[in-house]
Amino acid sequence: MLNNQNLMVSVFMITYNHENYIEQAIDSILVQECNFTFEIVIGEDFSTDNTRKILLDYQMQYPNKINLILHPKNIGAIKNQIETHKACKGKYIAICEGDDYWTDPKKLQKQVDLMEANPNYSICFTNGIKISEKERLKESIISNGYHPKEFNTEYLISKDCMIPTASILFKNISLEIDLNNFPIGDYPLIYAISRYGKMAYIDEEMICYRIHEKSVLRQSSLIEIKLQQLKCIDELIKFDKTFVSRLKFNKSVHLDELSAIYFLKGNLIKSIYYFIKSIYNFPLRSYKEWKDTLWRIRKYEN
Repeated sequence: MLNNQNLMVSVFMITYNHENYIEQAIDSILVQECNFTFEIVIGEDFSTDNTRKILLDYQMQYPNKINLILHPKNIGAIKNQIETHKACKGKYIAICEGDDYWTDPKKLQKQVDLMEANPNYSICFTNGIKISEKERLKESIISNGYHPKEFNTEYLISKDCMIPTASILFKNISLEIDLNNFPIGDYPLIYAISRYGKMAYIDEEMICYRIHEKSVLRQSSLIEIKLQQLKCIDELIKFDKTFVSRLKFNKSVHLDELSAIYFLKGNLIKSIYYFIKSIYNFPLRSYKEWKDTLWRIRKYEN
């Protein structure tokens, strides 16, 4: 592999059963136009399709560019993320999962230039597009004017920010947070990195987030997603007491959403249960806010 002293970026990729998408993901990285060196570190989690074979073919073609971590058994997304992260040796780490891809060949160059010019930034990210194969949906991930150009952890928490995982580039620093405690890895990672400096936003669409039948979003129900988000918030409260009040408010929002989901499904017992939990967690929440949440969930599910 490349000499660590000359390695500017490690592109971090985890993949499992992405045979239909992995080539586009890798190719979108290989075409990056950079004045620095980068590597692609890929954690392959014992796929049951041809993903591993495709990766081995790529490594044969690019032995000095692609570093494969081939697990002898399936270890799950979080452990795969942790092991792949450990193998990244660049000054910065960029993320592109095996079913996403980059759309701007200058993405890495633009982000590294920004980070190098602003040492107080710990992480930067961009806008992107979201595509859904089933609904043939294609739209911007972040609405116009949603984010300021730079912000801190407090803003991240207070706005419960949408940050496309495939767009982030961050300093390669040791993390104090234990991702093994979380059901999902991207949000706690972004939170932990944000504590080391400001976050910077580039308002350009540089990546594509793909929703397909095998994606996590498709395989998980809205209830499962909300329960995972609640678990993440509980773990963040244990990890960092700085923003407990705001995190508890966010927790109540998710509890309200669970209450609304169950209400729409006709399960009044669970709806009332999560509504009471929301009030207990953050007493200032109101019935009007719950009704607003119900309207949003109804609109989302339609």
